[in-house]
Amino acid sequence: MRNGITPITFIGNLASDPELRYTKNGAPVAAVRVASTPRRYDKETGQYVDGEATFLTCNVWQKQAEHVANSLNKGDRVVVEGTLHQRSWEDKNGNRRYAQEIEVHEIGASMLFNEVEIRKPHGGQQRTSQGVPESPANTRSETGFPAGDEPPF
Repeated sequence: MRNGITPITFIGNLASDPELRYTKNGAPVAAVRVASTPRRYDKETGQYVDGEATFLTCNVWQKQAEHVANSLNKGDRVVVEGTLHQRSWEDKNGNRRYAQEIEVHEIGASMLFNEVEIRKPHGGQQRTSQGVPESPANTRSETGFPAGDEPPF
């Protein structure tokens, strides 16, 4: 791991719908607010008790941002993998403020409580019920990567 990089995997529910914007250069970016609430079993009451929720803003870039905006909604449970960053700024009263955010590498719907249907955007190939690509163009090599598109390692 590189110095100064804080990898994180965060699981929670979307606190709001994804907010899709575009930079001045036209790059899509989606901000999603994810809430994770710890639960513990209280032996005295015999019930589970919610702890204090952690809310993190997660920034998703490029095509993945558009996929998130088209696929996820408030309340959906997600798994987020990325890098944790802290930024600071001065508010209008001159006070120093801080926020922690995740620069998202991967985000997907959790299947703990949900079933998910995978579909390719913009007319891509659908998969059969067995998960086998319908088109021979989507065949995969022994490594699992698309044929002819091996990883660089």
